[in-house]
Amino acid sequence: ISQETLAAEIDHALSLYGHSVPVTNPAHIAARTFGDFEIFVDNKPVKFARSRSKELLAFLVSRRGGQVSRNELHNVLYSGRECDRPMQKQLDVMIRSMRDTLVEYGISDILTMNRGLLSIRPELIDCDMYRLTDGDPVAVNSYRGEYMTGYSWADNEKYHFIGSTSDLPS
Repeated sequence: ISQETLAAEIDHALSLYGHSVPVTNPAHIAARTFGDFEIFVDNKPVKFARSRSKELLAFLVSRRGGQVSRNELHNVLYSGRECDRPMQKQLDVMIRSMRDTLVEYGISDILTMNRGLLSIRPELIDCDMYRLTDGDPVAVNSYRGEYMTGYSWADNEKYHFIGSTSDLPS
């Protein structure tokens, strides 16, 4: 058994019990999307003041740099609720809270905002899903079919990247 395969198996086993899985080759900014979503700065987890702000960032990470409109963010974060003025203000609070957290951790450069469209700069983030879609064997071996568990929209997003890969475990 290779060292990479063993490390992937240990990471998977630890993630099943809610233990934080260390990033094997720590990058300045790393995102774990297999299992629960976590983002790390220098191998330390980022703490968000609001869970929806963390979910917003998770959704942007899942889009791998694709621009997302405020309407789409509202539909994802507040599914089934009318996008009235109070809900728009609530979304503004979530975006501001996410930005404040990114500034606090010194990683605000991963976020871009342009004419109401938000995206992240994927080239600045070491992400297991990005490595999987790029064919990294360690990422492929560590994927166990769980992607951003806890987010209702994640199953739909998972099929965007699974469709572009082959020979993945289910």
